[in-house]
Amino acid sequence: MKKSSFAHAAEAVLIALALCVMIVLAFSVQRVSEKSNLAALSAVGGWYRVEDGERVSVELPDVLGGDAPVALCTDALTAADAGRVFSARGVQYGLEIWLGDKLLYRYEPTAFPRNRQMMGKLWAEVLLPEETGSAPLCLRFTDPGAHMRLSAPVVGSASAVTGYHLRSLSVSAVLTLFMFAIGALSLVAFVYMGHKRLTESRFLDAAIFLLLCSLWSWTDSGLLQVYGSHVASWSMISFFAFMLMSVPMLHFVANTVRPSLRRVLRICALLFAANALAQGVARLAFGVRLIDMLPVTHVLMALSVGAMMAVLRREYAAGHDKNVRFCRMAFIVLGSFGVAALAMYWAFQIYWYDVVFQTGIVLFILIVFHGLIGQVSDDVHFRVEQSVSQRMALQDGMTDFKSAQALEQKLTALHQHAHELSNAALTYIHLRDLKAINDLHGMKAGDEAVVAAAQCISSAFPEHTAWETSFYRVSGDEFAVVQLNPILPMETLEAKLHENAMRLNRRDGKTHGALRLACGYSLLRAPDGEPQTVSNWKESANAMLQTRLSSEKNGGLTHEDV
Repeated sequence: MKKSSFAHAAEAVLIALALCVMIVLAFSVQRVSEKSNLAALSAVGGWYRVEDGERVSVELPDVLGGDAPVALCTDALTAADAGRVFSARGVQYGLEIWLGDKLLYRYEPTAFPRNRQMMGKLWAEVLLPEETGSAPLCLRFTDPGAHMRLSAPVVGSASAVTGYHLRSLSVSAVLTLFMFAIGALSLVAFVYMGHKRLTESRFLDAAIFLLLCSLWSWTDSGLLQVYGSHVASWSMISFFAFMLMSVPMLHFVANTVRPSLRRVLRICALLFAANALAQGVARLAFGVRLIDMLPVTHVLMALSVGAMMAVLRREYAAGHDKNVRFCRMAFIVLGSFGVAALAMYWAFQIYWYDVVFQTGIVLFILIVFHGLIGQVSDDVHFRVEQSVSQRMALQDGMTDFKSAQALEQKLTALHQHAHELSNAALTYIHLRDLKAINDLHGMKAGDEAVVAAAQCISSAFPEHTAWETSFYRVSGDEFAVVQLNPILPMETLEAKLHENAMRLNRRDGKTHGALRLACGYSLLRAPDGEPQTVSNWKESANAMLQTRLSSEKNGGLTHEDV
């Protein structure tokens, strides 16, 4: 994937996130009504309770309690409030809304049963009837409990009340969107790095974890449960997302530590998967409520956090790795917020426990990513240096020809795929008298001779669509050319090589001595059509080269005579 492709992918993700924000904002926009009394949102006051036949004023918000049912009434609503929406908290306390002797609201259990904590996320909403103002409006709590926390109800238009609910969930909504955004970007990073062969599976682990967290946060929100459709189905999905969200984090830690420490993490992951399966079967086969089995999931989460902390402690003690240290810090933060959320859920039955846990998740992932991105940056830097080093090992900097190592790799690959080729040619070319040029005229003149020889070779063996040609500098004064499926006679190419050398000598003179080249070549396939071994192929080409060099020493033909 090119940089432009990655930029396009990042742009697409950002646009998708922007659309999500737009949808949320669209829900929060209040429609302006022509009648101001319908557009306004106001808190309902004037609450009182009757004790011993006398009214006792109650200022909300307040904390009430007791074993006996509690009734709060108000005379503040008038006929002008008819048609407006009345919204109140307290569903978890057995809330009923009455207008005189007319029942306006009572919570009815759905196909997915809820406990107090889940019902605490709900709002009780009623459309005030025409007879509003003719009798007191009363809130009756049939199951108040010892500490009943009540906020002031509100009344307004439907859009105003919805906007009020959205604002009350703004913190949770921001945290959920942030988790979703980071999860999506983590997924993009994983795909991009995989394309670059820099596979870092922890980005995938983090992406799945955050996407499950955002799914749980959304499906567990009071907004979806009040205004959404198929609420029971979404609640079921919420429970399973919660049961499985720890699995990718266990994989994340497993991919951070040594293989010898991964066994306990794999066992924990299997336990979470088994727990989700067992609870699902128990619900289907026996009708056991998921909320009744929730403590099992909480215990498993506590044990898994403990297991991950222990494994990370051992890993850090072994190598004091910076990334492991960040992971430990992250799990300390997550564990602390998790304990606080569990205390709010079980001990105090506070419905906004999810905000506390979401905050812990966000802080956790920020710390984890700080260490992960640092390590990935180091890995990328190392890979770049390694790539440059390998490239330098496979490339001659003076001529831009490939190196002797690259030639060996090429010949081996060609021999392995010989059945796919009609033939291949290997040509060795020797630059004569390079040592003499260096001794007589200096290293600079010798380098110029090497570059000139490379130019002669590359122009004599041009790359062509009919065959592939690659060039190599195998030593200081020796070159090699490999051609796939050659269609021109080797003698023709040899003559072209000598012609280029002669032309260069005539053009530049013989200030530093004439450029003299000798070559020898061999075909991959022997006369019987079978491919030679790599060693025989090289030896055959080198034997011809040595014959040519010996002929020149003994007064035989040189390239100047061709």
